[in-house]
Amino acid sequence: MKKALLFLMLIIGGAFSGAHAQIGLGIKGGLNISDCAGEGCEDLSKSLARLSFHVGIVGSTIINRRLSFQAELLYSTQGVRLESFFLDGLLIDEAIFRNDYITIPLAIKFYPISGLYLCAGTQLGYLIQSELEIKSQGTSISEDVRDDFSNLDIGLIGGLGYDFRNGFALEARYVAGITSIFGSDGSVGRNTNIQISIGYRIIKNRN
Repeated sequence: MKKALLFLMLIIGGAFSGAHAQIGLGIKGGLNISDCAGEGCEDLSKSLARLSFHVGIVGSTIINRRLSFQAELLYSTQGVRLESFFLDGLLIDEAIFRNDYITIPLAIKFYPISGLYLCAGTQLGYLIQSELEIKSQGTSISEDVRDDFSNLDIGLIGGLGYDFRNGFALEARYVAGITSIFGSDGSVGRNTNIQISIGYRIIKNRN
């Protein structure tokens, strides 16, 4: 994780130190709608998206009138939820996998018109904790299942948003995992996540 944070600092530092760089810094947060896709998730036939959240900091620099580069450092709570299924003959009312990541999204933003932008890029995630909670017949048990999941998660980003003149921003983004979230058991499953965010630029880009 230290290497990932160092990489983020180098990326931001290199982008921001260029001649005539226009720096913006801010915060963001919002809703996660996360799920699991791929062969390793086929057994999760009753899976439902887990509603959770993300929050963090944002750095950006203007490349030209139409393009900018954005790097983020987020705490992102993800996972999957299952309802009403049988496990070894026992009816499970609900099971929730809670996978919490530190993520580093890196994206290029394209502005076809002032304020409105499209974004695309990549994301590196590091799993910091994973928990399975099972609820059945009025009882609830929790178990640490981090060893069942891979520490690293890499995904692709695509979305659109709007930067308001007052410093606020709204964005809808889809993150599609391209690496397996499971450990070394041979299963292949990928994170999927829809993020709806609101942000505020504390230090605005200077035009």
